[in-house]
Amino acid sequence: MPSLAAIPHHPSREEGKKSAWDAWNAYQEVTEAFLSALDGKFTAIDANSAAFSVIERFIVVLYDKHSSASKVNATPRELFTKKC
Repeated sequence: MPSLAAIPHHPSREEGKKSAWDAWNAYQEVTEAFLSALDGKFTAIDANSAAFSVIERFIVVLYDKHSSASKVNATPRELFTKKC
């Protein structure tokens, strides 16, 4: 299961809200995954489901809109190995 604890958190609540909307606008495919999860709210989403993969990619986009990573566990490695 992917680990969200390894990803650094945004320092500001307002910055986080803006980032979430920016990420959603940058990766609008997640809307359908959220709606699918809502429609099947009593159905478990496992790591092999299409909705899980799309939502996981959205979490990556939250932290770096330009990232090519699709898995949460790859994101910290990519973020910390980038040259500033």
